[in-house]
Amino acid sequence: MRVLPMSNKAKEALIKLKEMSNDNNLVITTVNNRTPTRASIGKSLTRICKNADIIDKHETRGVHTLRHTFATMLFNNGCEVKVVSDLLGHSNT
Repeated sequence: MRVLPMSNKAKEALIKLKEMSNDNNLVITTVNNRTPTRASIGKSLTRICKNADIIDKHETRGVHTLRHTFATMLFNNGCEVKVVSDLLGHSNT
């Protein structure tokens, strides 16, 4: 388990999602108010990417893509390798 930096806007969005939940202590749920599976999150991510024209109709994206995107955005914003490594939970750089 790691602590990751979060913008106030992201925090507010997560709080709103939590407030909309049905008293189950989950922030994100399926339409049946259950914990989503990794596969269902991957399918949703793929659909979102296709709808945003980020990927073509034959491509797929998994949850791990978000980890790579996070790291890339940190590097693109001047974050040091050691900091990115720590945030990703790597034992060494």
